[in-house]
Amino acid sequence: MTDLHPVIAKVTERITKRSAASRLKYLSLIERGRDAGTNRAQLSCGNLAHGFAASGEDKAVIRTGAAMNFGIVTAYNDMLSAHQPYGRYPEQIKLAAREVGCTAQVAGGVPAMCDGVTQGQAGMDLSLFSRDTIALSTAIALSHAMFEGALMLGICDKIVPGLLIGALRFGHLPTIFVPAGPMPSGLANKEKVRIRQLYAEGKVGREELLESESASYHGAGTCTFYGTANSNQMMMEMMGLHMPAASFVHPGTKLRQELTRAAVHQLSRIGWDGDDYRPLGHCVDEKAIVNAIIGLMATGGSTNHAIHLPAMARAAGIIIDWTDFAEISDVVPLLARVYPNGSGDVNNFHAAGGISYVIRELLENGLLHGDIPTVARRGLADYGQEPVLENEALVWKDVPESRDTSILRPVSDPFSPDGGMKLLSGNLGRCVMKVSAVDKERWTIEAPAAVFHDQDDVLRAFKAGELERDVVVVVRFQGPKANGMPELHKLTPALGVLQDRGFRVALVTDGRMSGASGKVPAAIHLSPEALGGGPIGRLRDGDVVRVCAETGEITALVDTAEWRHGTFRRRPLPPMIPGASCSRCSGSIAIWRRAAPRRSSRRWKPKFKAHPRSSRRTLGSREAMPCAHAGDPSVRRDDDINGEVFVTEIIAADIGGTNARFARARLDARNVPTLGKVRKYKVADYPSLQACWAAFVADEGGDLPTSASIAFATAIGREVIKLTNSAWVIRPDTLTQELGLKHLRLVNDFEAVAHAVARLPEENLPLLFGEDRPFPRDGGVTILGPGTGLGVAMIAFDDGEPHVIATEGGHLDFAPLDPLEEKILAYLRDKFLRVSTERIVSGPGLNNIYKAMATIGHDRVVLMEDAELWQAAIDGTDEFARAAFERFCLSYGSVAGDLALAQGPHGVVLAGGLTQRMRELLPQSGFHQRFTAKGRFESLMKSVPIRLAMHDEIGLYGAAAAFREKK
Repeated sequence: MTDLHPVIAKVTERITKRSAASRLKYLSLIERGRDAGTNRAQLSCGNLAHGFAASGEDKAVIRTGAAMNFGIVTAYNDMLSAHQPYGRYPEQIKLAAREVGCTAQVAGGVPAMCDGVTQGQAGMDLSLFSRDTIALSTAIALSHAMFEGALMLGICDKIVPGLLIGALRFGHLPTIFVPAGPMPSGLANKEKVRIRQLYAEGKVGREELLESESASYHGAGTCTFYGTANSNQMMMEMMGLHMPAASFVHPGTKLRQELTRAAVHQLSRIGWDGDDYRPLGHCVDEKAIVNAIIGLMATGGSTNHAIHLPAMARAAGIIIDWTDFAEISDVVPLLARVYPNGSGDVNNFHAAGGISYVIRELLENGLLHGDIPTVARRGLADYGQEPVLENEALVWKDVPESRDTSILRPVSDPFSPDGGMKLLSGNLGRCVMKVSAVDKERWTIEAPAAVFHDQDDVLRAFKAGELERDVVVVVRFQGPKANGMPELHKLTPALGVLQDRGFRVALVTDGRMSGASGKVPAAIHLSPEALGGGPIGRLRDGDVVRVCAETGEITALVDTAEWRHGTFRRRPLPPMIPGASCSRCSGSIAIWRRAAPRRSSRRWKPKFKAHPRSSRRTLGSREAMPCAHAGDPSVRRDDDINGEVFVTEIIAADIGGTNARFARARLDARNVPTLGKVRKYKVADYPSLQACWAAFVADEGGDLPTSASIAFATAIGREVIKLTNSAWVIRPDTLTQELGLKHLRLVNDFEAVAHAVARLPEENLPLLFGEDRPFPRDGGVTILGPGTGLGVAMIAFDDGEPHVIATEGGHLDFAPLDPLEEKILAYLRDKFLRVSTERIVSGPGLNNIYKAMATIGHDRVVLMEDAELWQAAIDGTDEFARAAFERFCLSYGSVAGDLALAQGPHGVVLAGGLTQRMRELLPQSGFHQRFTAKGRFESLMKSVPIRLAMHDEIGLYGAAAAFREKK
């Protein structure tokens, strides 16, 4: 056997080093599962009796514990062709287990949805999520501690990844995956594609299309194209988790039954009490994961595994990324052409030598790890043979050469010198592209973009003839955050038609294509996705996009400065409506009409007059563009226009009890700030605000603006402003003169936060809960966040214009909702007499809860400072601190819901540093349950969008944004 290729060795070593800590933790976990975990021998009599109560003739054997018992986890249902054959497997497996003195039970079932059925339908949004449900279902099935080995019955897209992820949680159990095989070949693939494209062009009807599809998908077994389902089977072979070459043997045949029987017999040898114990967690190691990647490249497998394999690996404590895929792809040749990468299907592939031939070729040429622990006897070498029946007995024989070189070729004469998947990167992010079915002349596409947010809109544009040109079709807001990342395979026929008409066409999306993606270049899984603020959100219709698999490039060919300052959009903007004018200077203003929500006839009408003072609504239904004088170099930063001060540059300051922050800020005509360098000073180091201001002026240097906006962490409007924890005394009536300014605006710090929220771009306001909808045109949005106290403000929208209202909502009386909260309230009343909301929902509030719960439960706890307690709660290093945090989240949700009802249940934005630290934990807490628990308003509250304000300097940003607002 040839030495391992140096690149594969290097990538494997890098993965091993990268994963060292997490892999060690995982191996320790499964060792505990084996040595100290719950098992049948440790079950109580009641537990055990429940476990074998209905096991029929196996009852006595299971009761004694003298023989191994195997758990069967099945994806059987009789609606899906791939899983219908599994209906009789449990009976076969039980018989085979008895032959070797073992028993077997169906431990549980997992859902098995089919992308072929849900493709292009609403159900497709659940597809990717189903993998995690399958993993959970698998873990539940194996959690009963009744088993010494496991058999996984599953085939298709998310099913095998989910089964493996769940099974790895019980990695101390030896586990074998048992396939059911593909259906026989039906209608020729070329003919199927022809009919699909004719239907896309409107040249044949639905009946002809249905007849074609029925002839293609016509019986029990997996679909015969080489998509995600059959790529799953290939990977299980490459990782050594099947019986060798079991993947592509037809259901219902004698050979298939014997392979299933052999799997059960082999499990008895490698099971918990077998002579050759091989736990799943040891079989799935770094080398096995690398083998799976190699198999994808060598066979042109499904791009879906660029998502699934990292998750599968992580379940075993192994960390991989797309760079590993790309480097392996560069050195692994493409040995197979299977539809959609070629004319033959998986049956033709299997007949030509199949996976056995591929594994043997790769092993002999140093392109595969042969020394991995597999479920077979001799390791991966066994997988270079194919199973046959001789005199009714199952044997494995060598596959000396390809039986059809149009489908399978040797390493010495591959279809391509490198693999079938490319990693692309550029100013649009990172993505993958499957090129094994794409003509080399189409590996590079450079064309204007046509931007869509729904695949049905693409098809409408195609039917209307709007895509009859060289085009890069961009379909965004298709990632997991946006809608679950459905596959967009229904676009393939239409794009294929355009390509066949001679146009240069590519697809760019943050969503997925099917594992059956074919001849049209498709740059998919673009990350970061649009909803999270990914650069794909900047693209406009007509922007030229370059997609190049040769150089690994995915780039918008837009001027750098223009690109950097581009706007992220939620929906494309239709043509401008002319005719409105600036009420201040009579200049022409262009006003956009945004697309109305689908199935709604309501449209915004241009009945208002906009001015630079008007703020920009990034999540609203309209956007006013600047008038003629906005941004004009002749307009100085403090110029007076028609009696109005139009300032474009100010000093912004955010003054707290501990730190003071300053920065120059530019304001555009829509009142959106851009902050310069932020300078931070310790308040305790300066005797007064004036002294601190002087330090900033000296550090900043140059010609400073003579206008400023300052946010203070205290109430504004009194004759004297005093800060908590500070000796500073500020007199607003003399401050403008003392600081040498012409214009000064003072705001409360949380009022500033609300001003910031009104202007933050969408990517800075990610959705946490509720419906993803824009801010209202009319109505209130609640802003709140715990800090030293509980900040509460409101944005009141009037015909789309935001007006910030500062409130003292944090000082409302706290209302307990359960017995423990009543006890906490009683404890705090003894200390404070009156208990306001911020005594509980604030930074110090967590400590109040912590101490109250300890006193109520008579627990001895370690008293901590607020910051230390928050760290322990979020890290989970102190169980009692985490329990107090859970209680905090309940109260936080309850208060947020009350305020939303009071101020208008149109939207809530959570702000502040503490909330940002809680971001990962809030969705797992009872926050939203309490937020929605409002009696007959519960259904309304579930729809309220709750967003998180994300900005490193939100106080400064908001102070700047507040400058031009009316006082």
